[in-house]
Amino acid sequence: MIRLWTHECMRVFADRFLKDSADDIGKFIEAMSQVMRDHFEGAEWAEVMEDIDDERYGPIFCSFMSETTEILPYEEVADYSQLKQCCEDKLEDYNLEPKLINMNLVLFKDAIRHICRIHRILMMPRGNAMLVGVGGSGRQSLARLASHIAGIGVFVIEITKQYRLIEWRDDMKRLFEITGVSNTPTAFLFNDTQLKEQAFLEDINNILSSGEIPSLYGKDELPAIYDGVRKRAADAESGGTAEELWAFFVDSIRSNLHVILAMSPPLRP
Repeated sequence: MIRLWTHECMRVFADRFLKDSADDIGKFIEAMSQVMRDHFEGAEWAEVMEDIDDERYGPIFCSFMSETTEILPYEEVADYSQLKQCCEDKLEDYNLEPKLINMNLVLFKDAIRHICRIHRILMMPRGNAMLVGVGGSGRQSLARLASHIAGIGVFVIEITKQYRLIEWRDDMKRLFEITGVSNTPTAFLFNDTQLKEQAFLEDINNILSSGEIPSLYGKDELPAIYDGVRKRAADAESGGTAEELWAFFVDSIRSNLHVILAMSPPLRP
């Protein structure tokens, strides 16, 4: 139980730290060690992490190792070799999908840890992620593989020379139809090289904060949305007025959509 607590603390806080001379992770471990001594009967970090390969990374928990039960257990990985084999099998399954582009990945330890982190976020209600790394570091490939493991489709936009706000808004309508009307869990993978206009970022911010983009739809487009969600809304007993159907549509988007931003770190002088 203490290991699970440390794992969740590290996912919520430590995953946001920079690896630099400030040694934020070291300071964080010191703070957690003090909390452990105060609240877990004098438990020591070194003792709790005694059989962990690298105590600065902590234990690994995931929910895709066991496939024999309907409810997948969120459990600690006791055998890293089994986890690696599982990820390699999932990668092979991904590459066998006819509609997906093959990925030739080397799944070293850090990559597998990142897959577990991204998968954890995707399995959380309204979980979103920002992956920071230089181009070619595997941010998007690992996000695709983690989405495949989670059984979630990936939505990406195709940038062209003529791609502007109009095309962006059309893509957002398609994304909202997939997640809000068709009720399909989807990861929206977006990277900083696709940021053609500042308005894209504003729309993403609105999606993350409220689940909708102001003025995205014209009045003539709303009846099709209402009709698309009416049956599910009736089954959920959420009401049938225009306001209630729109609220149900937005709630479906927020429940099914996971935004994954793949960003590059700022250049240092």
